[in-house]
Amino acid sequence: MSHTNAALTLRRLRRGFLLGGVLFFVVVATWIWRTWQESRAYELTHLATIAEITGNSLDNYFSGHENRMRVFGSRLKSEDFKPGHLSALLRAFKESDPEYLFVTLSRAEGGVFATDKTDKPEEIPYTRDVPGRQVAFDEIAVQDRLNVGRPAEGRVIKDWIMPLRLGIRDAGGQLQYVMNATLPLSRQQSFWQNLGLPAGSALGLLRDDAFLVSRYPVPPSGDLKKTYGTPRDGALVLHLREQGFPARGVLSGHNSVTGKEALFAFRRLEHYPLTVFVSTPVDGAIQRWRGQLGLPLFLTVIALAAGILVYRSMARWIQASEALGQYHRHLEEEVGQRTAQLEAAKLAAEAASRAKSTFLANMSHELRTPLSGIVGMVRLARARMADPQGRDQLDKANLAADHLLSVINDILDLSKIEADQLVLEASDFQLQTILDSVSSIVGLKAREKGLAFSLDLPPGLAGERFLGDALRLRQILLNLTTNSVKFTEQGSITLRVRELERNLQEARLRFEVADSGIGIGLADQARLFSAFEQADNSMTRKYGGTGLGLAISKRLVALMGGRIGVESSPGCGSLFWFETALPLSRTLAVAEEGADADILADEIRHHHAGRRVLVAEDEPINQEVARVMLEDVGLQVDVADDGEQAVRLAGETDYALILMDMQMPVMNGIEATRAICAGGRNRNTPILAMTANAFIEDRERCLAAGMRAHIAKPVIPENLYGMLLKWLAKC
Repeated sequence: MSHTNAALTLRRLRRGFLLGGVLFFVVVATWIWRTWQESRAYELTHLATIAEITGNSLDNYFSGHENRMRVFGSRLKSEDFKPGHLSALLRAFKESDPEYLFVTLSRAEGGVFATDKTDKPEEIPYTRDVPGRQVAFDEIAVQDRLNVGRPAEGRVIKDWIMPLRLGIRDAGGQLQYVMNATLPLSRQQSFWQNLGLPAGSALGLLRDDAFLVSRYPVPPSGDLKKTYGTPRDGALVLHLREQGFPARGVLSGHNSVTGKEALFAFRRLEHYPLTVFVSTPVDGAIQRWRGQLGLPLFLTVIALAAGILVYRSMARWIQASEALGQYHRHLEEEVGQRTAQLEAAKLAAEAASRAKSTFLANMSHELRTPLSGIVGMVRLARARMADPQGRDQLDKANLAADHLLSVINDILDLSKIEADQLVLEASDFQLQTILDSVSSIVGLKAREKGLAFSLDLPPGLAGERFLGDALRLRQILLNLTTNSVKFTEQGSITLRVRELERNLQEARLRFEVADSGIGIGLADQARLFSAFEQADNSMTRKYGGTGLGLAISKRLVALMGGRIGVESSPGCGSLFWFETALPLSRTLAVAEEGADADILADEIRHHHAGRRVLVAEDEPINQEVARVMLEDVGLQVDVADDGEQAVRLAGETDYALILMDMQMPVMNGIEATRAICAGGRNRNTPILAMTANAFIEDRERCLAAGMRAHIAKPVIPENLYGMLLKWLAKC
């Protein structure tokens, strides 16, 4: 390659990488913008769900208070009471709900004439001048619903209160009295504190005149007079007024309480002139969005770094090739002059070739080091990839890189072990899964050489789950089995597992790999587990390998607290073995491989559409999730808020199936199951536990109470539909 051609090639290479970099950054910027839009839409949807659920609850909450007050008003209109008698009735009304602070009756013109606090009318002060009271009386005069008044600071209790007022009218519809039941504002806030709002979010209730009725959490400033004593003027209030107080919606804008930009979702109460809203700061939503970008951006940086490294390596290669070409041309010019010069040039060319090889080796090291990180990220990305084509492409990338990284990984593992930097993981795994993986990989290699490969695993261990480093256990087994395949020309290889002993905490297992290979002499066995060693140096030339696999296996077994060894003689095959103790796992598997959720759903729709199912669940959000999943497959769903209600519904309606939560108020799922199974129309109906209690002890309690099966939360569609299909087919 001439100097001119090399320079031209470098310029083209530089322009190509520059153009690729620009396109890369455009794609990344577009992707970042789209993910923000999707994240913002998700935030608003989540807020709207909370607002919808809270709005329904508040409608029911205020309707309950209104109904109690109307019953009292009906009695007041039908009988003639003296003030002292009225006070006794008001006290009885107050005691019917411990939330009430005090209860009063006022005349239409505003004077209080009865209260639960005193029997003497002359001791009742005239309270028409209480802030917001006149506004409430004016509103009551034109509306016949419960009036939720502006919050006020109590004169006696020195705390903020929320007045509930209801007008009591005569037969002609004229306002006679106003009943006032006062609640502590803190009670309303405690009603919301368990909703699980996103970090930094707030939930509040707003009157149509822009006064806040309640807000959770209390504003950071702590100035409640400013918060509740003045009307709000933020983006939400302006939007509600401009749109004529719509039933529900979302928006973004200025939050007048926090002074920051925020995302809002609101829902107007069906029966009252009130709007419940949920807000979250825009900067908080951005922070959560940034947290989701961590892994993709990290992969982007790695890809960019790899591109730069490839560019630099190619540029160096072009320069090295151009230098080598110049040197060869110089040799051609000198070849006819002197034999000695030709010999010297030959030696120099060989030196240059060796230098190039050294350079390529160094460059290979620089490429493989970041490539190891890239392969790891590709595997993480595959686990999150939903697109089948993308998963297949990532699988191919893994296969192409595995061989390239195998030797370097061995060296790095050995280096980490010798530096005491390798830490074993402790995770739940099934032994059968690891052995099947090893068998699929090694069995293929064995069959390619015409060898028989077999797995000998006792049935009692097949489904056993343990705690330990599954990846390193698999690595040891792969090292031993692939080593046997390498040194066996004919015959068979067997991977065998035996249980040596067991107690309540762990089981001691022995793993064996037996082959009919070339065998190993006693003198050579001592060097087998040393780094960069094989039984005979000639083996390296014939069979290949670095001699690291057995050395790494020995060190990994030692880290696991076990021991490793070999039994062999030349020409008689070899038996490699190791023993280690594995802790027993006490956690149920959350998900198992099963049929596709769409296929199961279609089966349920085809065979069981219209059948009625009872769901016992106390959490509103979980109720909605269960209802949607069941109704999507054509089932009719009744929902019970607690175990007692589930027992009542089970006594009134025939059900094909009952899904029961364990932990519920009033009566838990265990007690409810026993009550249903004890007798009644659904005593033989299958009851399935659907609960977040996922340990073995919880499953045993459910089965002992009469439940037929256990579904762990969070519910995976294929698990749920598979279980539904199984039990609906039996009833």
